[in-house]
Amino acid sequence: MGKYFFKYRGQIPVFVLVLAFPILYFSNHIQNLVLDFNVNILSLVLVLFGCIFRYLTIGFSYPNTSGRNRDSQVADKLNKRSLYSITRNPLYLSNMLIWTGIVIRSNNMLYVLICLVIMISMYNIIINHEEFFLKNKFKDEFLSWKKITPKLIPNFFIYKKSSNKFNYKSLLRREYSGLLAILICIAYIDTLQTYISSSYLVISNNLLYLIITMITISLILKYLRKNTTILDD
Repeated sequence: MGKYFFKYRGQIPVFVLVLAFPILYFSNHIQNLVLDFNVNILSLVLVLFGCIFRYLTIGFSYPNTSGRNRDSQVADKLNKRSLYSITRNPLYLSNMLIWTGIVIRSNNMLYVLICLVIMISMYNIIINHEEFFLKNKFKDEFLSWKKITPKLIPNFFIYKKSSNKFNYKSLLRREYSGLLAILICIAYIDTLQTYISSSYLVISNNLLYLIITMITISLILKYLRKNTTILDD
């Protein structure tokens, strides 16, 4: 099961989004009973911190680690510094922050709780699968790191500065599509929530402009990645 979830871990957000319509539609009458505040502010904070955490993790990681590989796991070295010194799974923590920030925009406690249960359960299975691989490959080095580093919730008091320089080229190569996906998902949840409550399809002009801008930037970066060496290390 761990291998299956690892291979299709990128589809977890898709599953979460597919659930949005039926849950929001059939539980619309209870949506403001608990989350009766401006969730957009909390959403922005969670997504922002999740992105910062994710980008710092990728920027300071060793090459051929923390990748998007699906069929097999790759780890030439064991990341133990930077954000990997305060949590063993900074990328999954980042993803959970980002996706909690996105789904909380629905202002529907039932949907948020269901999504949290799904994400925590699936990521826990994936983490155990990945750590089995790391244990077999790095043996005592992994066990020593595991003993002092939390599985998910970070301990900022044990932070160790990375010996690597921040690799902004790696970040630009890998994450432009992710940021665009985040904006599109926010627009999806906002539009869906508005439609269910008012029967109108409305999208914020500011959000629309951000998406158009990010599409333009993504196309430029994709062209540079495939046709030039500007983004090569």
